[in-house]
Amino acid sequence: MKLEEVGLFVSLNQGLAINKTTEHLISNKKQDKFVLPLLRIADMLENKFTKFISTDVNKNVVVSPEDIIYTRTGQIGLVFKGFCGVVHNNSFIVKLNSKKIDKDYLFTVLNSTFFKNQALIKAKNSVQSDLTHSMFKSIKIPILTLNEQKLIAKIYNILTKKINNNNQINSQLEELAKTIYDYWFLQFEFPNEQGKPYKSSGGKMVYNEQLKREIPEGWEVVNIRDICSVTWGQCPDGENILSSNYNGNDAILYCSGAGDMRNGLLVDCQAKTNASRRYAHKNDILMSVAGSIGAMAICNNKISLGRAAAAFTPKENRLLYSYLTISKFISRMKDVSSGSIQKVVNDSHLNEMNIPYCKEIVNKFAIFNILINMEIKNEEQNKELSSLRDFLLPLLMNGQVTFKE
Repeated sequence: MKLEEVGLFVSLNQGLAINKTTEHLISNKKQDKFVLPLLRIADMLENKFTKFISTDVNKNVVVSPEDIIYTRTGQIGLVFKGFCGVVHNNSFIVKLNSKKIDKDYLFTVLNSTFFKNQALIKAKNSVQSDLTHSMFKSIKIPILTLNEQKLIAKIYNILTKKINNNNQINSQLEELAKTIYDYWFLQFEFPNEQGKPYKSSGGKMVYNEQLKREIPEGWEVVNIRDICSVTWGQCPDGENILSSNYNGNDAILYCSGAGDMRNGLLVDCQAKTNASRRYAHKNDILMSVAGSIGAMAICNNKISLGRAAAAFTPKENRLLYSYLTISKFISRMKDVSSGSIQKVVNDSHLNEMNIPYCKEIVNKFAIFNILINMEIKNEEQNKELSSLRDFLLPLLMNGQVTFKE
């Protein structure tokens, strides 16, 4: 395998710096000439854009869907393509200028841990982590035959496409689940005895003094503790929170809070501990309750809970119902949380989590658990595919794994 500096094969354009000189090019809404979305890291991750740039902007910062975007500061090492707009100053536009490199292979290499690890090491040499033009161009990449490059890129694309398809399916499943939940438990249009929407078909509503609203006749008011048992996290001693490399017999994954709940539906713990005190188990619903309040995830294994996390264990067969019910209280939890230095949700705040409830309707809703179970299955498959992709890619690039003729 031959290694050469990537700068021999690409050119870089840095994104638009947002300052007094460029503020006239920016609008908070899409209008007139302000039609180019500003491609900031968080916006690209969520595919939602809130700022728009005028078409008068320098064309060097504008990308088409075929262009590659590489993040150079903040979250260093993220790679995007498929966007049309103006790249923010925290990213590079990477343009291929050599016929020795296949464009899809370049995108594959930029996504590899082999490349990212080099980028992170170089960026740390700055006072503030920042990957400069010269640093990026000095990163070395494997140079293979064009045929080998295309085969490697093809494998990467197949695995990535499957992961993206699963993500799209999960987004649709999540939207469907939320729609049905809102229809049944917020609008009270659950099926009546004739299978028709309850409220709009003349179902009787009565005013509830505790909730200060009308609810269906025969429904009661319950607290979140009536549908879930709650376990509050507790931090083990600091020296017992260990790295992800710890594999002792007493090691257990450790959920520190919101940071472990933001990479999908399932919790994604990075640390381990050997001094566990409070636990969450499979299909418990996790919520961050300190600092960044309101992040949620599903537990897919036994884990230890830090003080910034709590676990809600659904009673009976109510995973989806409990998950969506808790999610409806997130904004309220942020409002009632206390703490002058750091916002914290505690047991007393759960008193605010009262809901109209009918056991019969909730039991019928359990049929839709299939939606969240499908999401969990897809996400578990994505983790396996990502692990396979990350394991296989460097082996292919360094020649440890080769292709048959």
